[in-house]
Amino acid sequence: MFDQRFSNNTAETDIQIVEPFSLQLQCADVTSAFEAKGKLENSKTKTSSFEEQLGVETWSQSWIWVEGKTYIIKVLLFDRDHNPIILSDNVEFSHFIDEKFLKLIDKNLIGSELIVKVDKHDHTDEPVHAHKSIVKA
Repeated sequence: MFDQRFSNNTAETDIQIVEPFSLQLQCADVTSAFEAKGKLENSKTKTSSFEEQLGVETWSQSWIWVEGKTYIIKVLLFDRDHNPIILSDNVEFSHFIDEKFLKLIDKNLIGSELIVKVDKHDHTDEPVHAHKSIVKA
């Protein structure tokens, strides 16, 4: 078979190799969807998308979380020109989560999506303070 639309009957493309430059974290309240779904499918051989399973369509602009609620955290990776880098199964993110405030419910194979629950605390007469770095990627 010969296709006249392509010169030399071949398709051509450019592949650019870039270095990661920055990370961005997104979050969304998934309490209702997570409770309705029950258990998420989480493959140990390929990257699962909790975002798709929970039907997340919009991401929160706020990182103020409510005790007892469940949230998804998504890690995005960008190059120097702020172009998104497609994450493959050979990428792995490590995280620090302050277990005093958050409980890690699940994470996908490469750690690009986390499900966390904000722990409830007994509030005494002491004032409650916002905590700056309870999640790092």
